[in-house]
Amino acid sequence: MMDEFIDWMKTTKEPSQPILAIIDMLVILAKKYPIDANLLIKKEKVQEWKNVFNDWFERCSSRIPAKFRNGIKANGDELFKELEQYGH
Repeated sequence: MMDEFIDWMKTTKEPSQPILAIIDMLVILAKKYPIDANLLIKKEKVQEWKNVFNDWFERCSSRIPAKFRNGIKANGDELFKELEQYGH
């Protein structure tokens, strides 16, 4: 499911994005099952997701209502920082 969303986010100009919810779930699962997370999560995939999110934000941030814009970026940065602690 994540791959489909990532492919869509690479080109979309829509101000909505679904991946932060998925990243949040992955972080929760990784905290609960760190051994599995370290075996299943690939660091290069996390970096790809982060790059796609940041590219999307640059491209679409002006379409996000101002009162949400900074929060979305900060939330994304924090979630990726947490997820980057896991994987191989």
